[in-house]
Amino acid sequence: MARFTLDEFLDRGPELIYISGNLVDAEHVESALGGNEIDYAMNIENYENNSFLGGTYPGVFFYVSNHDAQRSRECLHACGLTDTIAPE
Repeated sequence: MARFTLDEFLDRGPELIYISGNLVDAEHVESALGGNEIDYAMNIENYENNSFLGGTYPGVFFYVSNHDAQRSRECLHACGLTDTIAPE
């Protein structure tokens, strides 16, 4: 298991699986992926908040290789992180 930058991960066919809007969730995602020996990339990007306050906020975007995507989503769900990004 290793953490990569998104640039280092591009040759693996990265697939977005989770966007964390806070540090606590980001740490939980890292722990879940690391505990299941899944390589992943993190990237800080902006996302639109669809709440009534709206706005654009920075978040930690988590990517895994496309062949690990489904297993990664299942691991995150098992850890209570249910706001995963569905495949397009």
